[in-house]
Amino acid sequence: MTTNTEFWQRAIKTSLCLLLSLGLILNLWCLQSLAASAVVTGSVVNVRSGPGTGYTVAGVLYNGTQLEVTGHNGSWEKVRYGSLEGWVLSSLIKVSPPQTLVVGVGVANLRSGPGTGYDIVGEATKDEVLTLVSQEGDWYLAQTAAGLGVYIRKDMVAGPKASIALSQNDAPDTGILGPPVKMVLNGRSQSGPISPIVYNHRVLVPLREVFDEVGGTVGWNKAAQTATVNWGSKKIVLPVNSYEPTVNGSVWGTDVPTMIVQNNTMAPLRFIIEALGGTACWDSKTATVYVFIPPADGLKAVALVVNSPGVNLRNGPGTQYQVVDQAMRGEQMAVVEQQDGWYKVTRRGQTAWVAGWVVDVIWGYASNNIQ
Repeated sequence: MTTNTEFWQRAIKTSLCLLLSLGLILNLWCLQSLAASAVVTGSVVNVRSGPGTGYTVAGVLYNGTQLEVTGHNGSWEKVRYGSLEGWVLSSLIKVSPPQTLVVGVGVANLRSGPGTGYDIVGEATKDEVLTLVSQEGDWYLAQTAAGLGVYIRKDMVAGPKASIALSQNDAPDTGILGPPVKMVLNGRSQSGPISPIVYNHRVLVPLREVFDEVGGTVGWNKAAQTATVNWGSKKIVLPVNSYEPTVNGSVWGTDVPTMIVQNNTMAPLRFIIEALGGTACWDSKTATVYVFIPPADGLKAVALVVNSPGVNLRNGPGTQYQVVDQAMRGEQMAVVEQQDGWYKVTRRGQTAWVAGWVVDVIWGYASNNIQ
């Protein structure tokens, strides 16, 4: 027969378990609702009611505006600025890369609170990557690859680091190549001869494919096994199997080397975006890396070539605008301006708008515009 004392002991124990479970649930919910920070890089950016140019404009943001990113859908980011909330093109904002923690000991306990008196809710092994959320005294609040909010003692990690590092669930922790991933560069899905790959928790991207898209030129010295990139005023030299590429003669150390994969030069994405002033975001659900790289100094989109059959030309920058004509594959048109992933072009003496995802851009200087 259960005594009153046993009854209350069980009741208290059950209540404590429920409170602990509720705390973990609330902790996880708070982590999932955290917003990343970003800054507007476009001159005047439309904020739309949905992830696409067919949605209505809810407001505008200007260059340099600081805002929060609360969601993601394809090449669009859900943002919040004061009472204004909506969607903008990923290529028109620069998202601050998350800070990560790399476990520096063999096995580290993960706890439900900032202290050894809190319950152990899991373990992390050496070189495992956690996303940093905040710091409380000698403890970090972090998020695991599974999305669980946990606490880890500061002396158990190598330290916070801004990075696009991937979790151990995304790549092996050995020196072998992980599975290929998808890349969206400046709002355009890339489908070249080789996809980006993961190596030691880092993304490597095909060098020529990236720089062809943003107006750079890539050279190759077979004898020296070295790639050279000219991009505006910058000269970038990447020796294969080296951790020390150079930018205008200055060494930039990397944590993974440039390498040759299937006869393609693959370079560390983190190095590229830092050297060119770009940004990158990782979507683990779709294994896609979204990359934005601005034009090189003085370079602009001066012309474009249609790469799809029967491309619609419209009287405004969006699918909600009227179709005024069609352009055929291979047609080249001069660019007048760019807005929200659309290009205003001149064709047969008339102006019209064409979507950026059905054309190849020709980069140049303003004085070289094709008329």
